Amino acid sequence: MPTIIYIILFSISLVLNLFQDPYNNEHKNIAFKINLISHHLLYGLIFTIIIYLLCKQGYVNTAWVVLLLPLILFIVFFVIFMLGFGFRLMGSNASNSNNTHNMGVSAPESNTPDQST
Repeated sequence: MPTIIYIILFSISLVLNLFQDPYNNEHKNIAFKINLISHHLLYGLIFTIIIYLLCKQGYVNTAWVVLLLPLILFIVFFVIFMLGFGFRLMGSNASNSNNTHNMGVSAPESNTPDQST
């Protein structure tokens, strides 16, 4: 079952890579696309074989961990990033009510003379 799930996810990823233009080029570089797709296919084939062999040997739980490991790591790193940077930035904006748009950086003082006299 993990092999089938991986093949479905891999197929979706492959189709999305076909339509992706990573450099926003006006012209389509065919050699780059062929290279990208061939590496993607090679990686997918190797990963599918690894998951299949794990399932065939009876290590289905290990195959699920290998399949879900990238997702688990993404979630862990995202939470670490948000705890380290995201909430801190939101807190600095809330504590500085006078200057909410420049995140605590004050504007330079003007050199105009005082007109109170």
